Amino acid sequence: MVTTQMTGLQKEKQHSHPQAHDHFTGVPYSENGEINRLLCAALVSEEFRNLLLENPTVALKNGYLGESFTFTRKERSAVLAIDAATLDEFTVRLMEHLNRQDEPSPMVRQEYEAWSNVPLQVDL
Repeated sequence: MVTTQMTGLQKEKQHSHPQAHDHFTGVPYSENGEINRLLCAALVSEEFRNLLLENPTVALKNGYLGESFTFTRKERSAVLAIDAATLDEFTVRLMEHLNRQDEPSPMVRQEYEAWSNVPLQVDL
């Protein structure tokens, strides 16, 4: 019988960040767990923090210490959309972006207004 032992990091990775899915669409979401990992990496590593602030595309592509980030589309687009000079500013803008209600697409808005004869209003 051959047995292998897992390292602490392998055990942690196996049991952490379970990938949950939206019950209706089946799309995975991270419930901000990956965002927390990203911000922790930026907090402890000046090099990663500077890269995230200067070039988030490369920061996400490179990951941190050999670990990649698994974001939802919304999280990834939010991270890439932020333009900030400091980690504090980045974090505030990112949380504002993620907590904003989704704006309906122009097509959905137009169809709703045509059907109901009432303008669609979304409070952001």
